[in-house]
Amino acid sequence: MVDIPQSVSKGAPDFCTVYIVGKGKIQSMRSASRAAPSFSPLQSQLSQSSLKSEQPEPRVPVVTKG
Repeated sequence: MVDIPQSVSKGAPDFCTVYIVGKGKIQSMRSASRAAPSFSPLQSQLSQSSLKSEQPEPRVPVVTKG
């Protein structure tokens, strides 16, 4: 059986504070152990992705038989 709260806590970056909430109460908390990086290694990928999304996709005519 998978312990979802533990998986979330372990999977979150170490610069994130994680609160596990259950039944309206904080069940556990893991504090951030360092500050967030000032530059994301994914920044270049995000920039390339946004450039691709700005280009319109080619339109294909839809043919329906009636």
